Amino acid sequence: MQTKKTQELIERVFRFNKLIFLKMEKISDSTHGEFKMMGVIDKELKALKAEGSDAPGVTVSKLSTCLMHSKPATSKMLNTLEEKGFIERITTKADRRAVYIVLTEAGQEKINEITERMDNFTNQFLEKLGEEDTENLFRILDRMYEVMSEQMDNFFETKEI
Repeated sequence: MQTKKTQELIERVFRFNKLIFLKMEKISDSTHGEFKMMGVIDKELKALKAEGSDAPGVTVSKLSTCLMHSKPATSKMLNTLEEKGFIERITTKADRRAVYIVLTEAGQEKINEITERMDNFTNQFLEKLGEEDTENLFRILDRMYEVMSEQMDNFFETKEI
């Protein structure tokens, strides 16, 4: 049975999610999911480069794992991004079955543009919130993470799934 506080917490979380997703789609011709996918591709490509990997891109399997999406859902999103010209699929002669994903120049420009806009927004938000409220927000979020992590560990250790 949901308590009043439980309902209030859920409503507030969903209210923020709705605000963020709706506004993000207004500043870009990309959906939140597309932006998230391109962000993960960008991050993983940079990680491969930093590791000195010779992989030509990120695998679909790696993207599915990072985003916690099924491979069909990941492929569907990649199809959309490819149609928009934001990503490219690459195969190698060594293993024609393996498909690697890279951002195109247009995709890199899009992720850079949206990231810059979101950084500017976040900086303005934190400035308006003020130093004291920002520190309180961070403290509460850290505490929420601690409590939720502990509760989830306890919950899933004692429940049969």
